[in-house]
Amino acid sequence: MVKGAGLAAVVLLGVLSCGHHTTMAQYRDARDGWTVAYPASMHRVAVADYEQMVSWRGILIANSDEVKKSEAAYFRRFPPDGAAFGMLQMGGGPAPDLSGPEARFPLSRSHFRYDGSSSPPRPHVYGMIANGTPWAVYTWFGPKASRADQERIWRIAESLRFPPQRPGTVIGDFYVMHKASHYPLGAVVKFPGRHLPRESSYVPAFYLVHAPGGMYAVGWPPRFERTCHIGFDRKRSAFFCSTRRGWWSRVGEPLVEPLAGQLPDDGLMLGQAKIGRDGQVLVGNWTVLGGPQFKQYERRFWPKNR
Repeated sequence: MVKGAGLAAVVLLGVLSCGHHTTMAQYRDARDGWTVAYPASMHRVAVADYEQMVSWRGILIANSDEVKKSEAAYFRRFPPDGAAFGMLQMGGGPAPDLSGPEARFPLSRSHFRYDGSSSPPRPHVYGMIANGTPWAVYTWFGPKASRADQERIWRIAESLRFPPQRPGTVIGDFYVMHKASHYPLGAVVKFPGRHLPRESSYVPAFYLVHAPGGMYAVGWPPRFERTCHIGFDRKRSAFFCSTRRGWWSRVGEPLVEPLAGQLPDDGLMLGQAKIGRDGQVLVGNWTVLGGPQFKQYERRFWPKNR
């Protein structure tokens, strides 16, 4: 059945545990597709808070309806024998750092850190990047929470799964390409741009570069591709406009200024290329460089001693 329009799908499952039949439920997030399994007897509430330009979304699953949430990761009531799991995402505020590695599942309890600075109940927290977006996983335990309830909460955290990262799709801020083995050292591969009707989005053209110092991407605004069809000259190891004046270094630094109004008059965009959970290359997290940053990235990706 569906709990709330567009919020999630909940499936009931039967599980035999320690000789007893436990009815389990599976929650599926409608937007990002992640799932968790939890005892159907537990109390689940959706989190959808917005305050002072910051939003929180996700779910809270507790051993009792006496656990009463307030905003975000706080509670207005948490009984001494309470135990709860939370899967929360913050929106707004400073831009998140998406450069970290993709989380791998199942999660381990050793991944979580105890946050002793929070007000009681103090949580165990694991912050992660999963399918291109930031999430935080929480567990809370009251001082009198039973070992059985604590174990149930940890098992919920360990049941967390995200959908596979399929080539040709967008996850969060990243476009999923083929596995890294498709792009050997020295590869400079152009992605021509693609409309994705299912995601109602368009992924602009870019180049994926496998340099001695790692992989990265070079991109530009879509309107310039229509008039320029940017290419790569291997002899000069530089990008160029196929139809008009304009050259850029292999990390996007302008070498020959383009005609005014026809092309980017500054550097091209630099994108992160990291290896996803399933071995695919994820391209995104774009930034515009300037000044000494070009030299920094040149040294990083093209060290002279390699």
